[in-house]
Amino acid sequence: MGRELEAEESLATLEKVREEIDEQKRVYLPFSEKCSMLYFSFYDLYLTNHMYNFNAGVLLQLFDRIFQKNRNASTDVQAKLEIIYQELVKSTFYYVSRALYKQDRLAFALRFVKVVHDKLFDDKEWNFFCGNLVDEAVSDTGSAPSWLSEEVQQQVAKLRAYLPSLYSQLGLEDRSSWTNFLQNNSSQLPGHIDQKLSNFQKVLVISILKPENATTAMTSFVTRSLQVPSINHRPMSSWSQEIRDAAEKVLKDPRRLHELAIGNRRQNEAVELMRNAMEKGEWVYLNNVHLLPDFLLRIHSELHSKSPNPAFRLWLSAEPDNQFPAVPLQDALKIAYETPPGIKHNVSGTLKQWIELEGNSGKSELELKTQFLLAWFHAIIQERRTYIPQVKLCYP
Repeated sequence: MGRELEAEESLATLEKVREEIDEQKRVYLPFSEKCSMLYFSFYDLYLTNHMYNFNAGVLLQLFDRIFQKNRNASTDVQAKLEIIYQELVKSTFYYVSRALYKQDRLAFALRFVKVVHDKLFDDKEWNFFCGNLVDEAVSDTGSAPSWLSEEVQQQVAKLRAYLPSLYSQLGLEDRSSWTNFLQNNSSQLPGHIDQKLSNFQKVLVISILKPENATTAMTSFVTRSLQVPSINHRPMSSWSQEIRDAAEKVLKDPRRLHELAIGNRRQNEAVELMRNAMEKGEWVYLNNVHLLPDFLLRIHSELHSKSPNPAFRLWLSAEPDNQFPAVPLQDALKIAYETPPGIKHNVSGTLKQWIELEGNSGKSELELKTQFLLAWFHAIIQERRTYIPQVKLCYP
């Protein structure tokens, strides 16, 4: 009898534990599902560019860091989970987008918003925007107002065919309502129309009626939805100088940064530098590692051969190369580096940097003109180098 009573008590305890676990699952399951969905915003970016190689470990590392930071953020579980999720969203976005070249950032940002804020999108409108619904055979421009340009008429005809409800809200038959919108540089829709549409519908309409403003509209939509100031990271005038400045600030001694340009006979020297730096907690910067893609596997093996000093950092620079091993790419923090767009912007940035370092007072007219010519020449050379973009990697 005693054993039966003991068994019943054990079963009751087991059932209570099971109920507690189920309750915890009900609390954390929606949160874990939301977090895991972030992975699907970037998991296949390598199809766009081989250098955009990421794995699930990225998300796990970010999550662990943010979870530890916000462990005591709130006594309310749901409030704490929301804080963690919102920070994870922004951290993931910045982590991935800094690895992308400018031409790919906006497309990724839109996809990221679709994953994070799916309710902002109607599925049919999204598919229309992506071109998944459009049949090129739809070319009956007679269904579009004649006062629109021929190219716009074709797009409006497709909009009317596939999204009749949205089309009916635009009132395109009333030309006077749209005159100001089409004639000025603003992306602001007519007031009575703007109030009717969702934020994504506005992007869709602007992309059709004023395609030259589409990029601005999409960028504004993304930054508003994610509550971020920009989809671009801080521009850098010189990647090597950025590393030197960071080393001086963090390590307090520039001699603890070791730089080496990779060549056919310098692999052993590079490995020796790494081993010493891993032990002492110093930094190593290896330049042009794309020249020896097979050597990267040896670097990766060295990094995982033992636990390095926590202060150790390995910086690599490389041009995009499809032969670059995927595993080192996935393990690294990636930063895409591109020279500033345009000669004027470049000249302005160089002159500003010189003024901050040296000032202009006391310089003769000849010296100032010479500085300008040097800045202009530098900008021309860098403008040519935009055809050879680079990516920077950091371990750990």
